[in-house]
Amino acid sequence: MLVVALALGALIRVGNFLQVRNGPLPYFHTWTESDMSFYERWARDVATTDVLTSPRMRPYHTGHAAAGPEAAWDGWLGERTFYQDPLYAYLVGAVYAAGGSRTTVFVLQGLLGLACVALLHALALRLFDPGVAGLTALLAALYGPLAFYELFLLKPVLITATGLLAVLTSLRALDTGAARSRWAAAGVACGLSILAQSSALLFVAPAGVACGVLLNRRREPWRGPLTAFAVAVLATLSPVFVRNVAVGAPPFVLSATGAWTFLNHNAEDYVPAVGDTVTRHAGEILGRTQGRLAPTVLATIRTHDSFAGWIGLLMRKLAVFWHWYEIPNNTSYYVYERLAPHLDALRVPFSFVAPLALLGLLVALRGPGERVLLALHVAAGVATLVLFYSISRLRLPTAVALIPFAALGLVTLLRNLRARRFRTAATQAALVGAAALLLLRPLPAGTQTIRVADYGVPNDITLYRARDRAGAGDAEGALELLEAELRLEPADLAAADPRAGAARLSLTSAGAAGSFAKLHAAAAVCAEALDRPDLMGAHRRRAAVLTTIEAQFASASR
Repeated sequence: MLVVALALGALIRVGNFLQVRNGPLPYFHTWTESDMSFYERWARDVATTDVLTSPRMRPYHTGHAAAGPEAAWDGWLGERTFYQDPLYAYLVGAVYAAGGSRTTVFVLQGLLGLACVALLHALALRLFDPGVAGLTALLAALYGPLAFYELFLLKPVLITATGLLAVLTSLRALDTGAARSRWAAAGVACGLSILAQSSALLFVAPAGVACGVLLNRRREPWRGPLTAFAVAVLATLSPVFVRNVAVGAPPFVLSATGAWTFLNHNAEDYVPAVGDTVTRHAGEILGRTQGRLAPTVLATIRTHDSFAGWIGLLMRKLAVFWHWYEIPNNTSYYVYERLAPHLDALRVPFSFVAPLALLGLLVALRGPGERVLLALHVAAGVATLVLFYSISRLRLPTAVALIPFAALGLVTLLRNLRARRFRTAATQAALVGAAALLLLRPLPAGTQTIRVADYGVPNDITLYRARDRAGAGDAEGALELLEAELRLEPADLAAADPRAGAARLSLTSAGAAGSFAKLHAAAAVCAEALDRPDLMGAHRRRAAVLTTIEAQFASASR
């Protein structure tokens, strides 16, 4: 089944790339407010001029500017501290240094996604049985968000792979007892997971303790193996420690954003369903604490009327984790679905995985103690999202780690039905159904899956690319880009016609009208250059209609 799953996963990834390669998604690094732009710049610097990232390397986006002037951020973050955990930027930089391109990175990320399928199969085979392992591989190969994030200069796929590798190597070290080479290998894998995302420490530390307990229960030596494990973790992290000392940064800090991220997503004005945001308290608290972690955490919690108020916010963040919606940030999963529609029926969503995984977790924890390592990995991921914030790309590693439990839940349910244990099966089905009802609750009133910005950014990217092509004399190619992007136009907006009377538009569609008007206007210019007057006229009329809608919406919003 693994071979079938890998083959199917490879075909899906090739199909996805062929559908989106000429659209805006592979060019999101050109949007200077994006994390993709930051990683592109950082990786290029590593590849060409600055292996140590010695000068300041961090973004200064609109959100940062809202908190304070750029000069203040040197004190708040540290001038030479890594802004983000370094592994992803250095791997992309290595690809560029070897002569690769962004397409090379996307291909490698696709292979890394397939590696996640193989790792999950190995984990399920080790912890459960071949039937569960086969279904795990199939679900992972079809999991939509995993294939989606392989198409961007973002690190969630790397975080997913290194986290799964850390769990698997730890399990294999347990299988060998006191073989220190296996424990060292597990330590290296865990160190890599921390370099990819420093919050992985929330798994690595408890996992080390759990392994010690399991070895002790077997009456096997544990001090030597765990010493080898800890030394390997520190050795894997040591290049960052050495680099920090060399450039004058705090030695043991892998990422400077912990306090900033906690502040923005734990203050009293944070709305979890929004995803990423900047609190109104940011400038005042950072100015008072100078970005130090402990004082910032305490000051943030004190913005609430009571400690219970902050706990209530954490519970709301947990509820956001347990929801079907893939909260967009930098990119939108739902725009991707519209740009790559031909394989949509094959995509497995979080809403299928999560309810079954809840059943699987309950079943799994009644089995061998080693299963606790994968459960700890999931728990660490959930804890990170609750302590900070939950968006689609941050949820991905935890969602993928739930897939073996989802496969176990489904297989257990089917096996109980086959064995005519109908009462047990009915209880389990009721649990899954209740979890699904909670997870499938609707979005808040007025909220749509695709936001105004989710249309605006790809539209702007397409517009700039089309103008470049037209400027190079390729009006036909420019028109092709524009008309492909115009297929994203919301149905109610595309149907709006003043000759038919007043149109009822969603706020999102009305807000996006101006963005699509620019595309129609540019398409009209291209059609004129190609001497296609009918097409030119149609696009000009649509541009005029949408410009009118934009003006009416702006007037009503004042």
